[in-house]
Amino acid sequence: MARRCVIVTFLLFNSIFLCSTQAQQVTSENVIQGAELNDGLRHLGLCDAQGQLYRQSGGRGRSVMRVARDGSTLVFTIPGPEGVMGVVAPAIPGLSVLDTGFSPTEGLFRQVLRFDGEGKVVAQHRVHVDFNPTAMAITSSGNTVIVGYRMENDARQYVGSVLDGTDRVLKSFDFPPVSASERDWGFGRIVGGDGVAYFVPDSATGPIYSITDSGNVKASPIAPRSGTHHHKWILGQGVAVEEYEMRSEAVPGLVFFDIYDLSSGKKLGTKMLSRPVGFAVACYLGEDVSVLAHSGKASPAIKLLTVKLEDVGDRSIGKP
Repeated sequence: MARRCVIVTFLLFNSIFLCSTQAQQVTSENVIQGAELNDGLRHLGLCDAQGQLYRQSGGRGRSVMRVARDGSTLVFTIPGPEGVMGVVAPAIPGLSVLDTGFSPTEGLFRQVLRFDGEGKVVAQHRVHVDFNPTAMAITSSGNTVIVGYRMENDARQYVGSVLDGTDRVLKSFDFPPVSASERDWGFGRIVGGDGVAYFVPDSATGPIYSITDSGNVKASPIAPRSGTHHHKWILGQGVAVEEYEMRSEAVPGLVFFDIYDLSSGKKLGTKMLSRPVGFAVACYLGEDVSVLAHSGKASPAIKLLTVKLEDVGDRSIGKP
């Protein structure tokens, strides 16, 4: 198969030498059952260990659609009146939702709803947290780590709590102060690991935070590539992946993925999509990514593609 190679220089003398095949390899293609372009659901940027993605109602909808890699789906419907949903987390075999309710006697309250693998609510517990949740994950021990913020002196202070398997608060924690200009910092990506949750804030510079079951918070600095645009984070198994495009006319349409180890922040490598595919990358799967795509001009259906990534070697000019 033909290959194309270019050397891209950006920001002073930093360069990468790129070779790619002329055709992007799509290894699977499935129509997502019951999904359409204007069905009111949006991809959360959330995937589980099986590579399943999650689409959540926008506006005042109350449902979450889990999409398997073969396009099959399961819908979790949150009971109660219409209203803005809270945060969600994959939970083997179902889903966990931290929701906000209202009682005439209690006023606003928060509760965790746990769903089984058939979409049924199997547990419902009130939760006493004094902040606005923005992200949530479940660790291997069954504990839940919640990240959010509270307002202090007209500024957001980012905090969190660890809940046990029955949704009782075990420990609360604080993050270091964040610049007021980073309004979306707390709306980042979070994933559960072995007795720990990893949180990557919605920030161009990281760092990666590890939050243990005991509420200890540690920051691992990372150094994302500068001079890029259309930046976003994706979390995979044990890795944080920065998806971006380069500001270079030499590589139009190329999408890059810098891969970092979650526990240390160390960069592990770079991969790329050499051709535009679909309208949104869904999940990072190691050697592949899943991608949401249009079914066709006359169809509102959505397809889920699995696309092979290509390796990229970071090399200086003259050493391709």
